[in-house]
Amino acid sequence: QPDAQTWKDFIALGNAQLNSNDLASALNSYNQALTLKPNSPDALLGRGYAHTKTGDRLKASQDYKKAAELFMQGHSYRKATISYTNLIALSDSDPEAYLNRGICHLNLGEYQKSIQDLMKTIELDPDFFLGYLNLGEAYYKVGKYKLAIEAFKRARKLNPKSQLVFVGLAKAYFAQGDESKAKKSYKKFEELATYIDREKLKHDPQWREVLEGIGVKSQPKF
Repeated sequence: QPDAQTWKDFIALGNAQLNSNDLASALNSYNQALTLKPNSPDALLGRGYAHTKTGDRLKASQDYKKAAELFMQGHSYRKATISYTNLIALSDSDPEAYLNRGICHLNLGEYQKSIQDLMKTIELDPDFFLGYLNLGEAYYKVGKYKLAIEAFKRARKLNPKSQLVFVGLAKAYFAQGDESKAKKSYKKFEELATYIDREKLKHDPQWREVLEGIGVKSQPKF
């Protein structure tokens, strides 16, 4: 092995040592990588594997969780999914881990897997607002508009001030052909949202379709 010099070198070395089951050396290499780049999710993920193999479940869980959060921040949803899967393998009773893996699947277009994870989220915590909110979006994506509306309504009960609940309801009602309820949901969103909030959503083609369908004109841009 050539001498490692950069954080990437140490990760590559750690991966090779992990594959050779040289766990002490692998841990040392990942630690060296993290000294050079403290928020490297790849180093944390590798170290998590090493801790899992040594039987240190607590340290492994901490590394997987932090790696997953960093991968999500960087929109690396596939690696985040892997990290959350490893975390869930160590502890399968954390609703937040299922929620976040469900969100990753949602962003990857893996809607059925997302639905499964989000259903598990609310099974573990029946009052988890974000579980219902994202479940509504996942059902909307697969065209199950009635189920989407039911999920968004549950989310609304838990957080009646959430703009995104009314965005979801407006989209699902419109897709279902109920323009009247879509418009009422939009009006509630409009009460809660600022001009900036409204503008941020206009990149969403489905939202633009709703606005056009219920007769909402675009605001002038300054």
